[in-house]
Amino acid sequence: MITTTLLDEAKHPWADLPKHAFLERMRAGTLDPAAFTRWLAQDYLFVVDFTKLMAHLFSLAPRRDHAMLLAGFGAIADELQWFESHLTSRGHPLPSPTHTSLATTPGALNPAALPGDACVAFCNWMVARNDAASTAADVRSAYRMLLVAFWAMEHAYNIAWGSLKHQSGVSAAYAEYVDRWTNPAFSAYVDDLRAAVDREFAEAGVTPGSDEWVAAHQVVADVVRLERDFWSMCLGANDQ
Repeated sequence: MITTTLLDEAKHPWADLPKHAFLERMRAGTLDPAAFTRWLAQDYLFVVDFTKLMAHLFSLAPRRDHAMLLAGFGAIADELQWFESHLTSRGHPLPSPTHTSLATTPGALNPAALPGDACVAFCNWMVARNDAASTAADVRSAYRMLLVAFWAMEHAYNIAWGSLKHQSGVSAAYAEYVDRWTNPAFSAYVDDLRAAVDREFAEAGVTPGSDEWVAAHQVVADVVRLERDFWSMCLGANDQ
């Protein structure tokens, strides 16, 4: 299965992701609350742009994957409201509802809620993935590449937050956050995405070493790097 190979090829970066200092400090109960609020705001900004990749993914999806993807989209709609509620309760300003892309129009946002460099980089990367899919000659190949990106991002959060589950040092104040990305429904959804990736690549006969296989490997490697940079940004440049 391609997902097993992709994870094995980058097993050290994937294994290191849950060991990032941001997550380690959550496990130890020493994370600065300001860093967590920074993460909350930045992740909200990221998810707003993430929906654009999701929309493009769905437009390319075969009928058999519609129910799976729509279930995830419904969860994201709830998640955006959840972020907004938590940010508002913390007195943090929200982005302007009139902006079109965090990656290209940060000036439309309240200065206190601007995306950080790593957030912008991740959003730009998703824009590039959408652009590549739009110009691909093979629609099904374009779907496979967006699907592997989508799965890798969801998998990254599942394992990162999963590393905090049942850890005695994690503050009870963060229990809701840990549960959001480790609950059985979300974990099952990530597994379904993984199975869809494997099915798509197997049916297309994508073989190790082929251009598409190499491109998929690069997508997964990019996600690990961008996720790691995102956590670092939330800690702050001088606190990593």
